[in-house]
Amino acid sequence: MTSAIVNYFTSHNVRVMLSAGGATYTSFWDQALSTNATQLGINAAKLAKAMGVGIEIDYENDASPNLAGLQEFISAYRSLLSYDPTGANPAAPLDEPQIREPQIRSPSAPVCRLAYSCPLRQSLAL
Repeated sequence: MTSAIVNYFTSHNVRVMLSAGGATYTSFWDQALSTNATQLGINAAKLAKAMGVGIEIDYENDASPNLAGLQEFISAYRSLLSYDPTGANPAAPLDEPQIREPQIRSPSAPVCRLAYSCPLRQSLAL
């Protein structure tokens, strides 16, 4: 993703979200959250602010999620970019983080338990 790509979409009133994680990267999320979740959240907020994008957390550890580390990440992110219900700041969260119950999805789609919910993502969920 480059600034030119982000600018193209935002110039057409499309909010750009950078998705971080996925089932393939669960071990990397766990390692980062265990190492320094606060710094990870600060770095994510700085990246979001610099690129003018939102961050969608796609943390799919259903077996033993690091909820304390995830909360540290969210708190650190929010210390730089607070909740913005208006959507005026593209890097600020549009809503509160939610713990989602497993959803019935297609067999090839992973189940997401912890994520920032995003209206666009919800509309695309299978």
